[in-house]
Amino acid sequence: MQKDLASSLERIAEQGAGVVRDGALGRAIGSAMRENGGFLTIDDPRNNRPEWRDTTSVDYRGYKVVTASPPVTSWNALLRLGIMSPLDPAALGHNSVDYLHMYAEVTKRAYEVRLRYGGDPEATPAPLNSLLSKSYWADVPAGINRSRATPFKPPTSFSDEDFPEVQEHTSHFVVADKQGNVVSATQTLGNLFGSRVMPRGTGIWINDSIAFARFEPKGNPLDAFPGRYRIVGICPTIVMSSGKPWVAIGGLGGHTIVQTIPRC
Repeated sequence: MQKDLASSLERIAEQGAGVVRDGALGRAIGSAMRENGGFLTIDDPRNNRPEWRDTTSVDYRGYKVVTASPPVTSWNALLRLGIMSPLDPAALGHNSVDYLHMYAEVTKRAYEVRLRYGGDPEATPAPLNSLLSKSYWADVPAGINRSRATPFKPPTSFSDEDFPEVQEHTSHFVVADKQGNVVSATQTLGNLFGSRVMPRGTGIWINDSIAFARFEPKGNPLDAFPGRYRIVGICPTIVMSSGKPWVAIGGLGGHTIVQTIPRC
């Protein structure tokens, strides 16, 4: 049993975010940072404040599909969903050769769009009004060969090592209460056991997703810069029916998350 982790979760439930900003957990994290030569201090969680952003959504066959907004790249899942819509996935047959071929081709094009437009929304905002429009969705399938695969050509030269988003160290949970409130949330440590640093007595591993910033070659969308938001490749999603939550989904898998969620 993870007694330290259970104790930390109880503290958060009882005391709220203050236990991280100014309480025992915050002090433990600050101490661990100092001991390991980190540059974060207790002042960072104290001064940090969450920002509210409107969700991103599309209408899909009578439902409203809602997900997180940039710098989260889950809009790219909505793009895949939209492009598949005029192709009539049901008529292609679930997991048929035709369906899988068309979805793979759509995914190549959508991933190229992600590499081109993913970034800090305050510095280089993605043109979501255009990308998530029915006119754009209708144009893309015209360039797909239904009998031949198209080579994937990213807009910049990257190797697989430039996108080391892991497959097994992310988790997703959905919580609903009797009042009808629904939470769809994705959490990741980054690499295996995160940074491999656990502040004493907390049971909490420290995230290390900043390790995905490589800076070479120039233009890696996962790179981090001072004062800028870094993109996050997750996809917490809620499907609304008649204005109420109908389905809540998410997943793990690094950069494959936005590929798998539309197929759910």
